[in-house]
Amino acid sequence: MSRTYLTAPRHNESTNELRHAASDGRRVSLTRCGGSFLSMSASWLVSLYSDTDRSLDVRSSYPWNAAGERATRKHTAEADVVTCNSEVMRERIKQVTGRDAVVIKEPYESDELKPSIGAFLLWFGHRSNLVDLDRIAPELKHPILALSNHPDCAEWTEQSFRKAISSECIVIIPTGKSLAKSENRMVESIRNGKYVCAEHLPSYEPFAQFFPLGDIPAQIEWALSNPTEALAQISKAQSYIKQIYSPEQIGRDWLRVLNDNFHLR
Repeated sequence: MSRTYLTAPRHNESTNELRHAASDGRRVSLTRCGGSFLSMSASWLVSLYSDTDRSLDVRSSYPWNAAGERATRKHTAEADVVTCNSEVMRERIKQVTGRDAVVIKEPYESDELKPSIGAFLLWFGHRSNLVDLDRIAPELKHPILALSNHPDCAEWTEQSFRKAISSECIVIIPTGKSLAKSENRMVESIRNGKYVCAEHLPSYEPFAQFFPLGDIPAQIEWALSNPTEALAQISKAQSYIKQIYSPEQIGRDWLRVLNDNFHLR
């Protein structure tokens, strides 16, 4: 599973609508497929239901290996609704289980920070993704801070992440073989005012209009050599994510799915 770096989304108007709709005592079963299930938008939904009369059964799985496929088949067979965090994951769920899943994106968590750039590199991720960082590290010319749950890295905590992401740096996101990952690291980095140098991932394609994908070393050098243009691209990316990934919008997405499937209104 992907390491989750963020806290649950802030409550908003959509939260209140969901809370009201959840108060009739009915039990609902929901399966969320994707690495960052438990601490992102679905965990917010769990907490939302926790102080109402309605009961929400939630299960998570990641159908990318044999054990994950078995769990996914079981969970989706028992679920009223299946959701996931990317189109590739939706296709994988359909392939493994035959069920149609609904894609609900993950919201940004941070207050928006002013764009900044600097000559040190920040990587954050689960220890299982370090192989991707190790692959490109020899090509990088600048200091790297890696925040992770691996003993050889600086420890990830919310405090260490906030301190690092608020400094003048460039975020690097090398990607591996798992194409189903969501764009949450990209979005959160942008929200914190950072230029992102990333490799290709299907969920990253919409961001290629701001940050070319692929050659991370070349993009780092371009950004450092052209700071004015790089800062302008960050600002454009922040405008792009402001509505699509806001907690308010994600709340409306959850509300729509629940209304469509459970006729809560």
